[in-house]
Amino acid sequence: MRSDGHDVVSLVRREARGPQESAWDPQAGTVDTALLGTADAVVNLAGASIGAKRLTDSYADVVLQSRLDATSTLVGGLVDVGFGGVLLQGSAMGYYGARGEERLSERSGPGDTLLASIVTKWEAAAAPAVEAGIRTVFCRTGLVLAGHGGFAERLMPLVKRGLLRSLGSGEAWHAWITLTDQIRAQRFLLESAHEGPANLIAPIPVRDREFIRVMSEAAGRSPAFPFPPSRSAPPSAPPPRISCPASWRLLESSPGSASNGAIPRSPPRRTPSWRRRSPA
Repeated sequence: MRSDGHDVVSLVRREARGPQESAWDPQAGTVDTALLGTADAVVNLAGASIGAKRLTDSYADVVLQSRLDATSTLVGGLVDVGFGGVLLQGSAMGYYGARGEERLSERSGPGDTLLASIVTKWEAAAAPAVEAGIRTVFCRTGLVLAGHGGFAERLMPLVKRGLLRSLGSGEAWHAWITLTDQIRAQRFLLESAHEGPANLIAPIPVRDREFIRVMSEAAGRSPAFPFPPSRSAPPSAPPPRISCPASWRLLESSPGSASNGAIPRSPPRRTPSWRRRSPA
């Protein structure tokens, strides 16, 4: 966004290092409300990483509370200053839980898995913003794929050694998106009039077995052993197959991008005049 000429201020949990940063403390519920009052857009993606550790009961509490603290702090500040811009609120495809072969969309209700419970409460923490009339978009993001970091990086050590064939049975559906397309989608949502949930995913989901096969081929290896599924989805119930609205497909990569990095040309977009606050 800075390269496009926008004025971006990041919220950081340490002393600010210059005018492009502002210190905040989500646990204490403190943020510079005067700064929020000057913004045209606020992007809240803050929260402890879901994939950084095994989702035990204790770490699940950390994941949830970090999101509730960040969201309630920001939303409270926005409501207090009478914010008139857009709030891009973080969320995840985990909202839908494990639904087997059921086709789902933004109109579908939440699931009943641990992750679905976390995401549902995360979105609910932003309800005061919706009630105050703030245009709020819930970015229900799929597995974000990039050449660095993200979901793929955590699997690559096993894939490169030929030690992974699937996560669980291999029948689970994965709704995914490249980092490039994730950024494009967020830009689109900031500039549009959309409000409410938005599935940020590629048009075509893939089975877990196919997902690992493509990663293995890209690494020059053959798939090997299945890996036990995470506790967020029962082994007998694959994650849902999510459909992506056709009107967003220009923002997404083809399935081939997971293996060859081919990203379609960015769609034309207008340049808005807003300031974005991005929590660190």
